This record gives sequence, structure tokens and C-alpha cells, in this order.
Amino acid sequence: MRRLFLRETRAKVRQGVQVLGLVGTCGAKPRATGVRLRTESGSEEDLLADLIVDASGRNTHADAWLRQIGVPPPATQRVDAKAGYASRFYKAPRAQSGRGRCGGRACGSSGSRRRCRAAR
Repeated sequence: MRRLFLRETRAKVRQGVQVLGLVGTCGAKPRATGVRLRTESGSEEDLLADLIVDASGRNTHADAWLRQIGVPPPATQRVDAKAGYASRFYKAPRAQSGRGRCGGRACGSSGSRRRCRAAR
């Protein structure tokens, strides 16, 4: 996607920079005109743009940045996708007679902390 975007547009990607906020005009019709960046060297610079895309996801600072230039943040809608994650630990049955579950290969003595390694 990135390669296609760069090939089909005049856009450039800047790496190693941190966006500090929006640059814009305040007043009766506030407008975002770019972003304020911190470069790898630690200096700050303004990058002017016709289009600004915030792709930082749920950790976005867009609301605060918009307020700083006098623009009220847009109304948001939160949707609970009801996605979840679960994990579980299983305890393997104890090996009998010094043989574990490695396809008949010996896994060490019973109670050994070594793990079975399948032949590659």
C-alpha cells in the first residue's frame, strides 16, 4: 500500500520525526495548514500541507491539537466490536518410564526439566 501510494502521488514519507502538533490559522475560520515536527536531530520545523492524515489510531492527540489552533474536535462515535482475547496454560501429563510424547523418542528421565525436541 505504501509503495503504491508513493508511486501514484507526489507525496513524500518522512521517517524518524515526531509530530508535535498542528500548525494553522486561528480566528473566525481556523484552519490547519500543516504540522509541527521534531526531527531526528532534535530541531523543530513546520511542514505545510494541503492534506493532513492522522493515522495514530486510539493514541491520537488530534483533539488536543485541534483545540490548540481553535478548532473544536469532531463528534466521535465509539463502537464496541466485542472482540476479546483469552489465553490458557496447560500442564502436560507426566512422562512415564522416562519416555514422553515425542513420537517414541526418549525425553529424559521422569521429572526432567529438559524439553522434547523433534528431529528436523
